[in-house]
Amino acid sequence: MRRTMLVNRVTLGVLVRAGLFIWVIVLTASCQAPDSSEYVRRRFASAMVDATDLPFGWGDRRSTAAVVPGAIGRNITYYAEGPGLSYVNVGQQMMIYPDENAARLAYEAIVAEAFPAAYADRWLTPREMEFVGRSDQMKIACLSGTINGMPFDGCRTIAQYNDMVMYLTGNVFEDRWLTMEQFRRLVERVDAKMYRASQMQPSDP
Repeated sequence: MRRTMLVNRVTLGVLVRAGLFIWVIVLTASCQAPDSSEYVRRRFASAMVDATDLPFGWGDRRSTAAVVPGAIGRNITYYAEGPGLSYVNVGQQMMIYPDENAARLAYEAIVAEAFPAAYADRWLTPREMEFVGRSDQMKIACLSGTINGMPFDGCRTIAQYNDMVMYLTGNVFEDRWLTMEQFRRLVERVDAKMYRASQMQPSDP
């Protein structure tokens, strides 16, 4: 009988401690900041390209999650003429890193890969794209080429905003789809969006 009572007391003690532990977890969770995944979602929604940033007619939109080591990433691509002319496109990849230092290192690595030193004399910054934005650091350069006999510039913009990095690309043509002036306007608008997203806080509504 005494052994049974001892076992019951031990069992009761374990159950009480387990119940208190669960109660502490629930109480702690209820006092935490808003769900971080919701915060991340709001930052992506605030910073990504949308149809209003592009010339009229750019309506074919594709969005996917990006697999980026050490970061949460999203891809978005818009096509001016639909998927049949895949070269008429604008794409943005946005990455959120754990902190500003990780984003800075990622920015430097992306720039080195996007603009190889061996081709530095070919990746040039057009006069129209000499742009000072709100980022911590930014590089814009274009590579001239031809598509189906049409001259174009493949332009890339890479920028860091605190713990965020953006990689924006666009195929720019002289007089159709997306001109250099329109691409500059796009970069200006996305730069403002990225900056605002970088200033958001988890407690913001």
